[in-house]
Amino acid sequence: MTNPDDLTPEESLRLIAQERAAVTGRHRSNMALYYVPWGLAWLIGFGLLTLDQGPGSDGPWVDLPDALPLVVLFALMAVATAVTVVTSTREARQVGGESNRRGAMYGLSWALAFGTIFPILGRFADHLPEDQRGLLFGSVSVALSGVFYLAGGAIWLDWGMFVLGGWLLVVNLAGVLAGPGWHSLIIAVAGGGGLVAAGLVALARRSPS
Repeated sequence: MTNPDDLTPEESLRLIAQERAAVTGRHRSNMALYYVPWGLAWLIGFGLLTLDQGPGSDGPWVDLPDALPLVVLFALMAVATAVTVVTSTREARQVGGESNRRGAMYGLSWALAFGTIFPILGRFADHLPEDQRGLLFGSVSVALSGVFYLAGGAIWLDWGMFVLGGWLLVVNLAGVLAGPGWHSLIIAVAGGGGLVAAGLVALARRSPS
């Protein structure tokens, strides 16, 4: 094994670049696991909310049992959060030192944020009409996810992840401005569908040509 003290400056820089590329490769190899679970959660959960709220009509598009859409959405988001935490923690174990801690802290941040934000929102939700209550929970959860994707892109210098986070924030704002019902439709299609599409692109890039 080559002694690090014997390396020339050029060789040291090359070694650093190789290690950085290896870390980036491990991160990108699992990008679909960061995208697809959340995409499916929103596509299904917000899709059910859209059917129940019936944007643009006087009633629901489909008569669903009370609370079913929200229960499904929150359950799927809990699964997506667990997948994110496990994926980030496993990747962190494959890389030593600072990158290990960074990945583990990133994964735990998802769990802590989503585990604490909903009880906080619940304190305010009782003072809102039912349709605005759903908009509050939905928009804040999407905004929080968008910020985490921005942070992940900054941590790993991944422009794709960073741009995706920005996209989620933009479509979330558009949905909030459009109002209840429309927000669910926009997030289901542009948010959930966009995440699933990004995950499929990540899988295609990972597959050998």
